[in-house]
Amino acid sequence: MENKTIGNFFIITSILVLIIPASLRYGIGTDYFSYEIIYNRIAYKDEIDTEPLFWVINYTVSLFDGGVNWVLAISSSIFLVFTYKSFSRNTLVLGVFFSFILLYSDSYNAVRQIIAVAISMYATSFLLNKHKNGIKIFLSLIALGALFHFSCIFSLLILVLLKIKIPRTVGILVFIFFWFFSPVIAGKLLTFPLVEASKYAVYADMDEFSASQELGTGMGFLLQIFPSLIVVFFKEKIFDDSFSQKFFGNSALFLIVIKIMAIHLVILYRFVDSFDFLYVLLLVEMCRNYKKSWFQFCVATISVGIGLLFFEYFLVKGINEIIPYKMIKIL
Repeated sequence: MENKTIGNFFIITSILVLIIPASLRYGIGTDYFSYEIIYNRIAYKDEIDTEPLFWVINYTVSLFDGGVNWVLAISSSIFLVFTYKSFSRNTLVLGVFFSFILLYSDSYNAVRQIIAVAISMYATSFLLNKHKNGIKIFLSLIALGALFHFSCIFSLLILVLLKIKIPRTVGILVFIFFWFFSPVIAGKLLTFPLVEASKYAVYADMDEFSASQELGTGMGFLLQIFPSLIVVFFKEKIFDDSFSQKFFGNSALFLIVIKIMAIHLVILYRFVDSFDFLYVLLLVEMCRNYKKSWFQFCVATISVGIGLLFFEYFLVKGINEIIPYKMIKIL
């Protein structure tokens, strides 16, 4: 009982440590002032197009004249609670570590979407743990997440990744195909009838969204997909059971494909962001059995090392306009 109390104390403390800087910031995060505008318009009863549950948070805070920082505090709390709930006590440390590296900086920018991502991760945990009512709970949580950001609907693809079985050879061939032919596919995608009929058709003529990303040597991108490539090639050695081999093997290949496509069509990065939780779950599983063999230890070390490299890169480059020590607002 005492150990459980101590454990809960450290969990709550760690959540508060992450919530406080996210709440007290001013001007930090790409869309900070956009969220300030959303709050002010809702507070003054102006019409604005935003997701239902995010509108509810803003409206509730406005009743107490709390300001946008209280909106950010509540949003950050929701994101972190669902993130922590996604992992058992055995994997909590790894889960929080990789979530901090891959998701936390996004919570300073894509506030609504990152809540949806955390809910998707929590929903997926019920399927991975083979909960009795896993599919019903999964669908209910995805519906909840969609009320924060529509991109949560994309997570329904998880059900496909759970069902199909892609042999290693086929997976390698799929990777090679998209590596060489993704520019052609990307060029066709924006002219696809369903895309042209959607609100995203307007981006087809904008170079900012339809252009390819400059890669330089391409080493950074290869490092980014390297853990997923390891899984595609060695999933039988990394995961003990056929269920994990199938799901995480499919997930790794899926992450590789969408990241390759996003290089040639920048707008797809928002789609990629919707599945960042899948990368977190994948890395946690790659690290959890690090004591089993030297191979598992090397896989875990590579995963942690690459994660830390990209976290440092995000800070150095000011991704999401998060610049350490820039400005903290005193309430």
